[in-house]
Amino acid sequence: MYRKVKFTAKKNMSEYIRSIKRNIIILLIAVLLLVTGYIIMAAGESGTDAIFSFSRITLAPVMILSGYLTIILAILIKPSAK
Repeated sequence: MYRKVKFTAKKNMSEYIRSIKRNIIILLIAVLLLVTGYIIMAAGESGTDAIFSFSRITLAPVMILSGYLTIILAILIKPSAK
């Protein structure tokens, strides 16, 4: 199931790092979604009406859920073999 990667030379290591670049970018986007979602959920006024606002009840949880799903996607995508 898992593929063992042997690095026989420095060239092979740099090729592998270039091939996982897409996965790292997707992972950074996911972390950005998570942080933004948690900030939206925590920010704002603390009144009774502000607790039930659209951004806290709907927008922030959707952003957090999409962030976690994007992390799973970044883990499962195979690095491109060039």
